[in-house]
Amino acid sequence: MTIWTIGHSTRGIDDFIEVLRAYGIEMLVDVRTVPRSRANPQFNKDTLGHTLSEHGIEYVHEKSLGGLRHPKPDSPNTGWHNESFRGFADYMQTREFSQAIDRLMETASAKRTAIMCAEMLPWRCHRSLIADALMARGVEVVEIFDKEKSRLHEMTPFAVVEWESIVYPEQESDLKISVCEEDTLYRQAADLFAEIAIRAVRKKGMFAVALSGGNTPKPLYSLLSDDLPWDGIHIFFGDERCVPPDDPQSNFRMANETLLSRIDVAEGNIHRMKGEADPESAAREYEAEIKSVLGDSPFDLILLGMGEDGHTASLFPGSEALDSHKLVEAVWVPKLNAHRLTMTPHAVHTAEQIMVLVTGENKAEALKQVIEGEFDPGTYPAQTLRSAEGEVRWFVDPCAAELLAISPSPALQASA
Repeated sequence: MTIWTIGHSTRGIDDFIEVLRAYGIEMLVDVRTVPRSRANPQFNKDTLGHTLSEHGIEYVHEKSLGGLRHPKPDSPNTGWHNESFRGFADYMQTREFSQAIDRLMETASAKRTAIMCAEMLPWRCHRSLIADALMARGVEVVEIFDKEKSRLHEMTPFAVVEWESIVYPEQESDLKISVCEEDTLYRQAADLFAEIAIRAVRKKGMFAVALSGGNTPKPLYSLLSDDLPWDGIHIFFGDERCVPPDDPQSNFRMANETLLSRIDVAEGNIHRMKGEADPESAAREYEAEIKSVLGDSPFDLILLGMGEDGHTASLFPGSEALDSHKLVEAVWVPKLNAHRLTMTPHAVHTAEQIMVLVTGENKAEALKQVIEGEFDPGTYPAQTLRSAEGEVRWFVDPCAAELLAISPSPALQASA
């Protein structure tokens, strides 16, 4: 038996029906708790049912599979940090849920059936948990994205299945991730930066760090003390926009305004990427500069961020630089219609320490895929960090972490 899942999102009704037809769907089971949408009234219960009927597709609202549930105080499903998912996982232990699943399977045995909720992406929706329950009962579940793209649902990795019952217990992980509010997050990151820097300078007389750009690291740079041993610190950059150093888009300009201009660091210890130069020449020159300073030694620390598409540094989805054996590449980014300079995974992965700062709800989906998803670095370049030789530490705010199932490392959790 096969059951399909789909999210209506903001699709037009004609497009939605075309997608259902592409998969031969005969019955649509609505698993929204409240079967209406102010923004998309075409998906209100009565309107949707009538429209589907005109196109030969049956419709039923199954309120007993609705996702609006509250977690129990003694929930066994603490692997879900998202309260809505944890609440629904608790509800999955009830007789009412089992009976609703039985009805769904009975329907699907007679008609090609899809369950529908609002979210486009299944991992943002409780229908992924319904899919787990169906898989536990031997049902094949297919997740529909559009007319041409679908995939088989995979059981949530931390699900524990006993017969037809599923629980999602807290999982221990070697992943070093601190989930805390931004003020604490940046303070922890600044303290770790200082600890690594002081230790490296004391041990070998030098600390080599590559800074990241964008908006995310600004608060971190503002917290770094001018009392650090800056005379022994060499500052590089993980990537750069191909603009002059005084351009508002320049990563160097941001770092200079928030950090470099207020600390006592020798000019020769600041190694910027020359974004104003020919990109290919600038990449070659920067690789040579790294080698002249570090020789064969790795960076002590590389700071990174992550974009909402899963890119890190200027390694964007589909970038040829992901497979480069060079340290630095000039890359063309079609979505930005611009060149960038970037360190490659080959350079990043050998660093002794890597710190990744991720904040904002808009990055939650990508972060879940980067940390917990199927390995596909061509789509989510930050997944390449799974292959890093050094220690990778993630500093994440609660909004970015809302979809994660992996527990924060006890050593990095923020204190109460």
